[in-house]
Amino acid sequence: MLELRAPAETVGAARAHLGELQCSVPAAIEDLDEQPPQAWCLGCATALVRAGDPVVNYRPFDDRGEYARVLAGGSTAVLPFG
Repeated sequence: MLELRAPAETVGAARAHLGELQCSVPAAIEDLDEQPPQAWCLGCATALVRAGDPVVNYRPFDDRGEYARVLAGGSTAVLPFG
């Protein structure tokens, strides 16, 4: 797993940097906001959450909900209100 921590102004750079890497781990999610859709392994997707650039419009490739738990634990983008 890659560990990225980025200031707010370089959040997009974290996604670009990870996107350039050739990860050999099977994909856990598919980012539906990218065209064509970008596949991310759980480790790389978790690094994006920690960098402040979570993938929130995604299709999971598993039925265990691992990435949903990562989002719920590390991103204000998916916290329920009310």
